[in-house]
Amino acid sequence: AAGLASAGKAQMIIGIGGVKTLSIARAVALVAPSDLRADDYIDGIQPDKPPLPFLSVPSACRDPFMFKDSIMLTDGRNRSCSLMSTAGVYPKAVFIDPETAVTIPSATFTFSIMDTLMYSIEGYMSEKSNFLSENLFLKAISAVVTSERRLDENLTDREAFIKAARAGLVTAMGLSMAGPGLGAALSMIISAGYRVPRVLVSAVILPIVLEYGLKVCPEKIARLAPILNESTEGLPAVDAAARVIETIRHRIGLKRVQMRLSEFGIGLDDLSGIASAVRKFDFITQLPAPVSTDDLITMLRKTL
Repeated sequence: AAGLASAGKAQMIIGIGGVKTLSIARAVALVAPSDLRADDYIDGIQPDKPPLPFLSVPSACRDPFMFKDSIMLTDGRNRSCSLMSTAGVYPKAVFIDPETAVTIPSATFTFSIMDTLMYSIEGYMSEKSNFLSENLFLKAISAVVTSERRLDENLTDREAFIKAARAGLVTAMGLSMAGPGLGAALSMIISAGYRVPRVLVSAVILPIVLEYGLKVCPEKIARLAPILNESTEGLPAVDAAARVIETIRHRIGLKRVQMRLSEFGIGLDDLSGIASAVRKFDFITQLPAPVSTDDLITMLRKTL
């Protein structure tokens, strides 16, 4: 793609698609003027010319890296995943149209909503999160729950798509100030290494994220109760958080997700490599509490 853009003297790059596609398009905008390939960029060779203007059109109404100076790239040579710096280069414009999501199969869109929820919860739990970003994440979580409820009642409910688009945008705004977490890292690594759509991995991994939150920051999770219309008055923080998590699992349909990592060709022997690969992502240092490789393997065992 970078070669085509360079040879064709492209004046602008427009990315239309999911998170992976938008990351590739943004990388092309960065490297094409310098006659570099994406592989060169992954190998650390920096562009020596200004990037092309980049316009982003998220087809599923969300891109968690929209306002971050980093993108997710898969190295086609070894199927590893890297989070690459864009050196402060952002999209010149982002076009979010809920109508683009109407053409996406309902099951796929539901998984996309779960992906947004995972990123918003992880951002909310991040050590870097502040007052402003926390409020953005709370709004995103509320919008996700509302969207899923409306889609349960009517798969063509336009308001549900608008809510989902709003959740994706607000989550991206929050992540400009905070970092994602374990779920984001795991979904990137597994998607790249095992050629599985990332949103499917996120749906399988989300229970791990919720259980981790219950263990390390129950007070924060418990504060989600009001936006879920869940009464937790008088309950200890851990019990309140457990009730919140159960409500989330029920409302967004996690109980209907029957997939396991084993269905993606992942076995017990693969878990150590996956858990070790998580360490290369800098944002892991922003977790509310550290997680050892052994702890992560134990978590992943539950999803096999």
